[in-house]
Amino acid sequence: MSELKKNGLDDCIEAFERLKAGNPIRAEHIGLKRSEFTAAKVSWEAGLDRGYLKKSRQKHKEIIRNIEVYSKGISSKEEELEQVIKKADKDVHEAQKQANSSKELLDLALARELILISKIKELEQKVKMLQSPLGKI
Repeated sequence: MSELKKNGLDDCIEAFERLKAGNPIRAEHIGLKRSEFTAAKVSWEAGLDRGYLKKSRQKHKEIIRNIEVYSKGISSKEEELEQVIKKADKDVHEAQKQANSSKELLDLALARELILISKIKELEQKVKMLQSPLGKI
């Protein structure tokens, strides 16, 4: 049985998926930012000439459009959901930090209140002593 022969376009599609997943074969594509995705980089990742993908080729139009859409940050529903979750996690983390900071400020305020209450009691006792007949001597 013969195996279906892959063509350059199939290689580019696989390379694009690898790049999106963050699993490139070429070392220079490691850490490639979404905004840096181009048809040339996808072609190169596929092991082809950088100019392989061309807008003038009807078969290449879809992948080129997908690369452009991806690089501009227009994302699928899953990616949008992932971004919403990341933002929510960040917001929760910030809220926790704010809550911890507020608790620390509250604890400091309560400690000051206790010191003031203690001082008031001490002064009330001194006033009581000064008002008693023995304290006036």
